[in-house]
Amino acid sequence: MDRKNGIARDGDMPWHLPGDLKFFAKLTSGSGDNVVIMGRKTWDTIPKRYRPLPRRRNIVISRQPGLMVEGAECATSLDLALEMASSSTGSVFVIGGAQIYALALEHPSCGSVYVTEINHDFGCQVFFPLLNGFSCTEILGEQEEKGLAYRFARWTPG
Repeated sequence: MDRKNGIARDGDMPWHLPGDLKFFAKLTSGSGDNVVIMGRKTWDTIPKRYRPLPRRRNIVISRQPGLMVEGAECATSLDLALEMASSSTGSVFVIGGAQIYALALEHPSCGSVYVTEINHDFGCQVFFPLLNGFSCTEILGEQEEKGLAYRFARWTPG
């Protein structure tokens, strides 16, 4: 997210930072048994050549009953998606969008929030929810790319 919690502009992320993408892939892939949960709009923003996200079980949330998405499972709610993910042995990551993030942050099973914090304002139209009730407990790295300074932070409840 940018310094104003922005995560999207004109229906997409307004930045392309290879170091951020690499960190995201490594974190969410783990040893290949992790689950990523996302909304249908987030799924649609992933370039087709990268869908489903490899080495991860992909679950797409949509209010549309009976939605079929090639390469992913579908759920009609976050609770259903989490129930489906409970059969996996790896970690579960919610990867967007804003509405799904808001639900996940309020869910009792939310134990950590991993955020790439970019020190720039991109004039976004969609925002990550405020992390009220969470504290930054770990900085996992800092980088600069394309003139943009950013860091990887882990936030936990409390």
